[in-house]
Amino acid sequence: MKLNEILDVYQRGDFMGLSLKEKRAVVKEASKRYKKVKKKEKGKILDEFVKLTGYNRCYALWNRMISYIILMR
Repeated sequence: MKLNEILDVYQRGDFMGLSLKEKRAVVKEASKRYKKVKKKEKGKILDEFVKLTGYNRCYALWNRMISYIILMR
């Protein structure tokens, strides 16, 4: 499931939580977007990511998104 599809489900209210596989897909997509944008947009991506996954903001940023970007190198 792509990030946009997950966002659509969440906005419709059909959201029951994400499976681990879906969370990994969200991390992958959000990390790619996060790496390419300027600082102002990074905050929006992070807010969206936190809302979807339920992670704490600090945990989401440092333990998920940033570590994935580092591993992609």
